Amino acid sequence: MAQRSNNNAKVKYLVLDVLKPHRPSIVDLTRELVIRLPGVTKISTSIVEIDQDTESIKMEIYGNDVKVEEIKRILREYGASLHSIDAVTIEEEWS
Repeated sequence: MAQRSNNNAKVKYLVLDVLKPHRPSIVDLTRELVIRLPGVTKISTSIVEIDQDTESIKMEIYGNDVKVEEIKRILREYGASLHSIDAVTIEEEWS
């Protein structure tokens, strides 16, 4: 069976479980991600749990070519960490 190239397979949707400090707020963090991530068109963020020092949040990220490593890098800049990728949608684009 011939193997197809995955160069045209793009991440279109992610659901992330993220642990973050109370600051920045989810509004500020979400805005920063949308601004700084080319290919991301929409992010929906909700708080799942609040502890004394941290918040567990769920992020739904939509786009044309979502880069997981870039998301992780920006989250680290704000003291947050990616716990898990809970869902993903990948589409192959044909030219």
